[in-house]
Amino acid sequence: MLKKLLFLTITFLLISPTIVAQWQWAIRGGSVNTMDRTTDYNNINRIITDQSGNIYILGQVGGASLKVAEVPLNAYSDFGTSNSLDIVISSFKSDGSHRWSKVIGGRGDDYAYDIKYDGGNGILVTGRVFNPAVDLNPSYQPVHFDMDTILPQWTYLNPDTLRKQMFLIKYDTLGSFQWLHMPEPDTVTNVNGLVNNSFPIRLDVSSSGEIFWLCHLRSGVFGWGNNNTITQAGNYILKYDLQGQVSNVTRLEINVGRGIDLTSLWGGITHFSRNPLNGNYYISGTNKAKQYTYLSLGGDTVSSNMYLAAFSPNGQLLWKKESGGTDVGQILDMDLDDNGDVYLTGDVWPGTEFGGHTFTSPSGKGAPYISVFDSSGNNKWSLMGISRQASTEGSGIAVSDTEVAITGYTGILNWPNETDTVTGVANQGFDAFLARFNKSNGELITMERTETPFGGASYGNAIAAGSQNTYYLGGNFSMSMFLGQDTLYKVGSQRSFFLTKYECDVPEASMSVSGINATNTINLVYTGDPADSVKWYLGDGTQVWGDSIQHSYAAKGKYRVCAMAYFECTEVTVCDSLVAGEISLSEEGFVGVAIYPNPTNGVLNLENLPKHSSVKLYNLNGKLLLQEAFNDEKASLDLSQFSKGVYLLELQNNRGESGFRKIVKE
Repeated sequence: MLKKLLFLTITFLLISPTIVAQWQWAIRGGSVNTMDRTTDYNNINRIITDQSGNIYILGQVGGASLKVAEVPLNAYSDFGTSNSLDIVISSFKSDGSHRWSKVIGGRGDDYAYDIKYDGGNGILVTGRVFNPAVDLNPSYQPVHFDMDTILPQWTYLNPDTLRKQMFLIKYDTLGSFQWLHMPEPDTVTNVNGLVNNSFPIRLDVSSSGEIFWLCHLRSGVFGWGNNNTITQAGNYILKYDLQGQVSNVTRLEINVGRGIDLTSLWGGITHFSRNPLNGNYYISGTNKAKQYTYLSLGGDTVSSNMYLAAFSPNGQLLWKKESGGTDVGQILDMDLDDNGDVYLTGDVWPGTEFGGHTFTSPSGKGAPYISVFDSSGNNKWSLMGISRQASTEGSGIAVSDTEVAITGYTGILNWPNETDTVTGVANQGFDAFLARFNKSNGELITMERTETPFGGASYGNAIAAGSQNTYYLGGNFSMSMFLGQDTLYKVGSQRSFFLTKYECDVPEASMSVSGINATNTINLVYTGDPADSVKWYLGDGTQVWGDSIQHSYAAKGKYRVCAMAYFECTEVTVCDSLVAGEISLSEEGFVGVAIYPNPTNGVLNLENLPKHSSVKLYNLNGKLLLQEAFNDEKASLDLSQFSKGVYLLELQNNRGESGFRKIVKE
């Protein structure tokens, strides 16, 4: 018997593909400039996707020999050793091919803080530029918004109007310029010093395309039509309509001594999202203001390092959370799911308390974390990694349908109660990592790291979720990186940036059944792609592990049986109904049903349906996505709204019997 089982196992391995996670492709970008500050390295700051699966990155680059995905680009910052930076916006297809790029900048330091997709045909970017005076040097480059808009240079005899810094720009998804707004007052030069200026912070966009721009504004008359006089410096949300006009201005009950203390020059300190269900605003961040001036929420000064606050649509503080205990940590990114739950990541040290949870670690070092709060501010779960080599961080977070994923950098990292460990070589430095979790309870799904040679390093900084089990990861690296079939080499600076696609192959799970009628005993065999392990849910409260099991029911009857197959980078559940004492799954009653085209890129046709039947569509984690009932033998389903991936279609007749089919959406 053992020999037969071994032979079967070997046969499955030979005829079935191994289900593994893969780095599908990778591209590099950046300039050859040598930067004075580590914060000025070529880097990707944000990544987003659109409904067609295209990818957009927002990054910072130097000016010399700038390339993105081997495409030469015109840049405007100084060459050589310099602190001068430009902004790059680039778009790629899901296969990694370059679509278009835009470079924003001039001779001075120019920074971008956020990029958003408006749900239709628009890409929005906010940031800050510095337009140099032509008196200083006639050769200084003026600020270019690529070649779409070039700002006139100012002189010390005529300083106003041309020294505006904060901007909001819109392109369509093909890269065509739509509009540019720089709403600061013409008297901006009367403001004493850079640190006291108005500052853009972050963006969010509603499903209908309305823009919500979080800014720190000084007093003055701003360049929009109505309600454009700001009498008191503070933090405001500018709401733009679909035509790019300000329709509402809301001041929030959050105050800071200087706007720069909410952004730094490079951004990344303050994070902002709008709850689409009720219009409330969430703001979180690392409290750098306390080092220089002050930060207050609802009139109360914040003395802690980390904070999360919710505000009503009219700007009133609803609730707040502040860190305590050891109180050593940062909030480096925030994301929301469809329920309005808030997901945070960054780095934290043991003994720090936040939202009612105290973080602990046996290593005693700082490590990445995730904290999840519902829309009322209740902590749903929190989790801290265990960094074994040196303190590390989570820099970016992305929430998908059933998962939450983070990226950052690490040497040796694992998570509590998990054996999945990212391991590096002692003293080698850090590598970028990707960790995926079940978003309902924080259970680790898998963790991957990028590969660099000895002496090299890579740093994950931004992440976006694509279709099922797909993520786009970006950051920067020194020396070289090995990502699947691609090897990247830096282009001459201390670091270049990288963008890569991670995808977990979606396996197929299936099962077969036989039975002994007289004893209500069934034999169940997992017959899908080879899995690491299989757990059976037998419909009577029994749960059993194993590829092949036998189970006896107390009474004849109909039971719902599910097999959950665990793979390297995902788990897949397949379910069906059976009657104890019978030797077949009820799915066999649907053999004559025709389902086409499969794979489909939109409409799915069904023929030979039982009269008065119904269908349900699930993702591979068992979430119900669609449900429809039919009276006729022919029907169709429109799946165009769903992402590319594999789904399960449940067919049910009027007697309650069910059958399942695998559907592939392209």
